[in-house]
Amino acid sequence: METYVYVDSVMRSQGVSNAYVYRLKNKLTGVFKADLLSAAFPQQSSCNHVVLDIVEFETPRNDGNFGIINNLVPINSNIAYTSQSYYPIQSKFDNPFDLDRLTINWKDPTGNLISMGNNSFLLKISHIR
Repeated sequence: METYVYVDSVMRSQGVSNAYVYRLKNKLTGVFKADLLSAAFPQQSSCNHVVLDIVEFETPRNDGNFGIINNLVPINSNIAYTSQSYYPIQSKFDNPFDLDRLTINWKDPTGNLISMGNNSFLLKISHIR
């Protein structure tokens, strides 16, 4: 099965816009792959590259990062940016797991949390049921 999950930091369960928890409406069983299809976020003052880190995706063979989202381009008069990264950016998991929330951290390429306003992204999550 595939489930599309649109995450908007405005709808977060807790946290701030650069580090927050997003609760899924339905628990996903046996997650084995996740594709980042798109991302949008405010203009970054000092960072042209960002890393989307999802804690629940961390495994011994996967650090939970979708890698560097780069080549940021304005989509709304220098207010919001989107990425020209080649989508999808994919993470595969050797051991399927259940998922009911996403713990999200936006970081710079060196691993430090970055200051960020409201953001959103779209995931396609492949799971058993």
